[in-house]
Amino acid sequence: MRTRFSLLLAGLFLVLAGCNDANNKLEGKLHGEWKEDGEGFYVTFAENHVGIVDYRNRKQPFAWTILQDGRIQVTDPANHVFYLKYDGSKLHIEGTKSILSKLK
Repeated sequence: MRTRFSLLLAGLFLVLAGCNDANNKLEGKLHGEWKEDGEGFYVTFAENHVGIVDYRNRKQPFAWTILQDGRIQVTDPANHVFYLKYDGSKLHIEGTKSILSKLK
């Protein structure tokens, strides 16, 4: 029984380590300022997993995390949840036509 438990923990660790490595690479690409194509709102992703949406000089904070499936979950102060998908150079806001491009 103890051996099975140890093997299960070791396997779980390996899976999480693999996901964590991919998430770390994505996280590094995510940090910085992004602009929505066409609309003119800006989104900043900080290293401490918080961010700011700046639209018409009105700023709203949010929290973000990277899910195991690679999507980015964004939660605003009212607990509205949005999901973004990184495609290699752009962020797509799921359920919308909005696309974000990285500025810096």
